[in-house]
Amino acid sequence: DYHLRQRSILVIGSGGFTLTAKGDYHNDVTYIDIDPQLADIVKSHFLKHIHGHFVAADARYFLSTHTQRYDAIISDAYSNTMMVPPSVSTLDYFTSIRQHLTPQGVAIINVIAKPTMTDAYSQAIQRTILQAFHDKCMIVPMSAQGDLSFSSILHNILYVCYPLRPHEQPHRYTDNKQRIVFDLFSLLGGSA
Repeated sequence: DYHLRQRSILVIGSGGFTLTAKGDYHNDVTYIDIDPQLADIVKSHFLKHIHGHFVAADARYFLSTHTQRYDAIISDAYSNTMMVPPSVSTLDYFTSIRQHLTPQGVAIINVIAKPTMTDAYSQAIQRTILQAFHDKCMIVPMSAQGDLSFSSILHNILYVCYPLRPHEQPHRYTDNKQRIVFDLFSLLGGSA
């Protein structure tokens, strides 16, 4: 339960429709998957009812032909258990996701990579996602053991990303212009 209520949610890569397996919590959920038989297979073997709308379509085509903005977009598309399709791994794709978010929206992107970032793919997919969202992402590696004991094997990595709002100016902390104290006070509700 992500505590989303009365929100518009787009799920790219429907899988087993597990996000709404227990109900839609009054959210308007749209599932996109390239496999047109997926909904029928899930209904006949796993769930009696799918809470949400199912659209059999290519994710890139759907995003390019629809203008609706969503409060949350979940990208969880795989061509098999270990591979994200190349078409949903590009800067153009992730930028399109960002452009389809409401100003307060959130994108949750699931990829499989090495959390140690010791290979070209893991490094490139991370740079691509961060560039699309102007670095406004939290990176959450998911260990199969449920802890932080990561090795150089493949793991699910969630990128929780937000659109850059018009009034925000991204900055970095440097030695010659230090804002960290002011930002921390602001975060904690105080004033410097």
